[in-house]
Amino acid sequence: MGPEAIEAELALRPALEVEGIRLLEEGLPGRFVTRRLKAPGRRYRFRREGFSGCIVVTGKRLLLCSYRKLQVNIGLDDPRLRSLHVTTRPPGWLTVWFESGRFHDDWKGVIEFQLKTPNAAQIRQELVSLGLSPGRPS
Repeated sequence: MGPEAIEAELALRPALEVEGIRLLEEGLPGRFVTRRLKAPGRRYRFRREGFSGCIVVTGKRLLLCSYRKLQVNIGLDDPRLRSLHVTTRPPGWLTVWFESGRFHDDWKGVIEFQLKTPNAAQIRQELVSLGLSPGRPS
């Protein structure tokens, strides 16, 4: 992780600790993938970017970060949590998928975050127990 990511993490960490960190994996190599994405000022048939990121689960929320950007920040009591799909494909990678329109009214297309971790299977089980849908989106 670069210095910007460490600064962003340090700024957020006290709030996360108050909420009770249940899962924290950081400095993970990852890929941000979009498929058939249409959004204001953006159109991608397929786009993939590498990043260093983290996944955090507290007693209140799920966060996915890439570099110093908070990409997903959703409460565990948010009904849209079931709109997130989680899989361990490819093996050794934790993949979280969702239809972007569920979170942005004027967006359409699939967004996925792939994080490489030796704990992918265990993290997937934890996320499914929190309400994420197993497998790929339909």
